Amino acid sequence: MGKLLYFQFIKICKNKNIIFQFMILPILLISVISYLLSENFQSYGESVSYYFFPVMLFMYVGYGVNSSFSFLDLANIEGNRRLFFMPVKKEWIIISHVFSQTMFGVFSLFVNYLVSYILFRNYYSNFVFSFFALSILIFLSNALGIWITIFITNTIVIEEIFTVIQIVLALLGGGFYSLERIANIPRFIVYLSPLKWLLDVINVYTYTGKIRGIVFLIFGMMCISIIALASVYKRFDPYKYI
Repeated sequence: MGKLLYFQFIKICKNKNIIFQFMILPILLISVISYLLSENFQSYGESVSYYFFPVMLFMYVGYGVNSSFSFLDLANIEGNRRLFFMPVKKEWIIISHVFSQTMFGVFSLFVNYLVSYILFRNYYSNFVFSFFALSILIFLSNALGIWITIFITNTIVIEEIFTVIQIVLALLGGGFYSLERIANIPRFIVYLSPLKWLLDVINVYTYTGKIRGIVFLIFGMMCISIIALASVYKRFDPYKYI
């Protein structure tokens, strides 16, 4: 199993598109958005601090599409078929995509934290649980990305589903605009956004150090991830992909 994860992780590290999308693009987005909207803050640094988490959430909530593509994309499918002849349970082959993609996602998240601090001096006194929460979000997104392959094997359809979910959650998350400007009924809908819950508890933890909300949300995301992986383990049919 360890060799399988290592093989998958190295393959991801060689993907230049993923490296650009999750190690370079987030910092570029934070820089541009913070600059364009810096007039709403006392300084550019304050603007960066405000938009760091919304950008991270926007980028990583759709990360799971990479798990789907790593298993179903035509460029990878032949190599994946060869894995079925390895002396491991066939269910672990598809689940290994979740863990390998999560490993790379967490690594790229760490790079984003580090670069943000080096370039912008964007340091939070409370950051451990926010990093852990985003890491669990990456794990959840990948688990759902693999789970959806049980029902849909068309990568174009899967990408469209993730894109729509990513955009809708980002728009309803309230991270890039003020919720106070929205009328009462739409605001009620906005507060139903899971991304809004995550952003709120991260901000509360970051600025006050209170961990109660973020711990509950982490627990909830872990439960959903485990349920998705259990469903994959139970319903996965390897012969469908050979």
